[in-house]
Amino acid sequence: MKRYKPTSHKKTGRREVNKWIVSSLLNTVTTCLPAACLSVVVVVFLSSNEMSEKVRRGQLSYWVSLKDGAESVDPRLQRNSSVLEAIPYFCTTANLQSAVVYLSQELQGMGLGCPLIETEGQRVNLVALVNACWEVTQLYRASVRDTSSLQEQHRRNAADINHFQTSIKDLRGEVNEKERLIGEAQEKERRATIGSRSLATKLKTEKEEVRRLNSILQQREAQHQHELKKKEMEN
Repeated sequence: MKRYKPTSHKKTGRREVNKWIVSSLLNTVTTCLPAACLSVVVVVFLSSNEMSEKVRRGQLSYWVSLKDGAESVDPRLQRNSSVLEAIPYFCTTANLQSAVVYLSQELQGMGLGCPLIETEGQRVNLVALVNACWEVTQLYRASVRDTSSLQEQHRRNAADINHFQTSIKDLRGEVNEKERLIGEAQEKERRATIGSRSLATKLKTEKEEVRRLNSILQQREAQHQHELKKKEMEN
């Protein structure tokens, strides 16, 4: 006998939130886009379980066709156009198809989501567009967090650099003081070496003088003894 497994309120609530998000986003997009430029081609009605599964897999599609008219390609919306930054409004009722095509190419070039345009630009997947914009929003939030983190790290690095610069300045002062003391010690050692050499030379001179005087004394002593012996023999 199989046990009854109650449905998780968390999963049910999440499915209801997903349904509400998709419905709100689609209503917002279809309301914002001009009605004269759009005609609904396919509207897919799914059960709550199927829609949740489709949303989870990213397979839910809501295709609308762009107006077939004599609209010419807006040269300002060519890729790598230098006038894009000067355009006050990126998308208007006059260049809707060119704007959607350009936006689709840009999003694909950034590696976001699936293609928005199908059958040579005649249909656009609003759900894919909403998901891509949502992903761009998430990337923007992540970039803001990363920027804040980098700015904080930059402030820390700047504080560390200031601390290191102060430490280096103090160490340079200590090194200069040590070098001054070493220079003074070396000068004292040089003078002491010169004095020692002078004293050694003087000592050597004194020893030679003592040796000469001892030799003179010995000679005089020998002469005196010789004279004494001579006098004794004469007597």
